[in-house]
Amino acid sequence: MRTETKVLVFEVGMALFGLIAVLSGRRLQRQYDEIPGPEAFSLRQTISGAISAVVLSYTDDHDIGGIRRSRTRQLLFAIGWNLLVRKLDPEFEWSFGFGSVLGTLLYRVWFGIVRPIPEPRLNYRGFLRRRS
Repeated sequence: MRTETKVLVFEVGMALFGLIAVLSGRRLQRQYDEIPGPEAFSLRQTISGAISAVVLSYTDDHDIGGIRRSRTRQLLFAIGWNLLVRKLDPEFEWSFGFGSVLGTLLYRVWFGIVRPIPEPRLNYRGFLRRRS
């Protein structure tokens, strides 16, 4: 299987899994809420989540700041990103997660199906190592 196909299948599969997880989590949360209220959905948070996912995917694809090459940078980036996301209003946190999954899915469809995957991503020897 070609590297482009592996990247596309893996990332689209993970995005679809994430979409199912976010929607299932929201459904369970609503099921066990003590006081049923109006559906808490924020289009602004959804758009923010989608934009952030596109930025993260672009950063990863192009190895901006050497994020992919350094475990320390990956860890610091992940900690910083999680601290930023934790500042969200818990009521709209699922909207951000939903947007993030949609953004990741749209990015990989655009750079994988509509347009080619960026070259730096294809040269990365991470979990998709080629067999010799």
